[in-house]
Amino acid sequence: MANQPTVTDPIRQQWMAWAATQPKIHKRQRARAADAALAALSAGATQDQAIAAAYDASQQGYATYYATASLIVGFITLAVTVFTGGIALLFAAATIFAGYQGLRSRSRQWQAIVGLVFGALSIVLFVVGLFLRR
Repeated sequence: MANQPTVTDPIRQQWMAWAATQPKIHKRQRARAADAALAALSAGATQDQAIAAAYDASQQGYATYYATASLIVGFITLAVTVFTGGIALLFAAATIFAGYQGLRSRSRQWQAIVGLVFGALSIVLFVVGLFLRR
């Protein structure tokens, strides 16, 4: 709690408290969800629409996180496959999981796709490497 800025707006505090009680809103996405709800209310939305906007913002933040993770882990997987081989299959599994989750992102879907390509390419290189070593 020490790293979080103090919130002075009582309405934002209420939405932050609401977001904290929602199991579908990840802890890291609470502020994003509260801000989306407040923005929706400022634009004239109903409370139900604000809740939907909060859930959507939370899911998009989560998907964006995994899209970026897929890109990074996919690149690492490709590098590990080229130099070491076997351990890369664990990285490839993580890349595929992150890429699948990241495909839901609207803004960074390309990162998930590139990460999935890196993961698949690393598996192909691993299999080709096995056949070449025989």
